[in-house]
Amino acid sequence: MNPRSAPPLHSFAGASAPSALAAAEPLSAPTRILAGADHALSDRRHQQVYSRVLIDWLRVVVEARS
Repeated sequence: MNPRSAPPLHSFAGASAPSALAAAEPLSAPTRILAGADHALSDRRHQQVYSRVLIDWLRVVVEARS
């Protein structure tokens, strides 16, 4: 992996939920997968991408509540 490029980030929301439940109660937080990242996020680039995703999500939550 090129250390200067961010790893791809894929989103999945409700992929395994039954269709009736998904229509009635949509998921509030989609799942994020950082390609190539390990569980500990030991690569600094993966840590940076995760931090950015978390900060962006927190902004959405705060804006929704205000």
